[in-house]
Amino acid sequence: MKLFFLLLLFNFSFAQKDVYPVEEKHLHLINNPNYSNEIFKDINNVLDKFLGRWTYSDMNYEVVIEIFKYFDEINQQDALYINLKLNKNDEILINTLNQNFPNIIVGASFLDSKDTNSVIVYFSEIQTEKVLLCGHDSSVNLKLNDKYLYWEIKPRELTYNKTAKLLPIKMRFQKN
Repeated sequence: MKLFFLLLLFNFSFAQKDVYPVEEKHLHLINNPNYSNEIFKDINNVLDKFLGRWTYSDMNYEVVIEIFKYFDEINQQDALYINLKLNKNDEILINTLNQNFPNIIVGASFLDSKDTNSVIVYFSEIQTEKVLLCGHDSSVNLKLNDKYLYWEIKPRELTYNKTAKLLPIKMRFQKN
């Protein structure tokens, strides 16, 4: 009898989870906030178009981002992470391009499952020589349009995030 209960417990601990498209996660959160038996995968490859190396420059800034896909164990979903290099007036302020793991910019939230060209990622503070780590996040809206990737942080999102304040609020990246 004990063996039966142990086998039953073992089977429940490895119960199969339901798999849904990552772009539909917001619908599941609205309808079922306890989504512990659900995994959100990029089964429609909607994240792939964001991947790669993108550049932005103007008179003062040169920004390079590299976007990668990974599985976010905590949120049980495929997501993006972004490495970033920021030059301002020829001074490097941030450089995470050499890292190969999720760091300060991560996530993949679609507000509309039909608009897979717009995704939200979250920008955490990092410690640099000029910025102290306080742990505040800002949401970054990424939108693909033709051959450009548009980046926008709402000004109210920058109230406490000193790292994100180092960047322009709006940027238009071109893929390399």
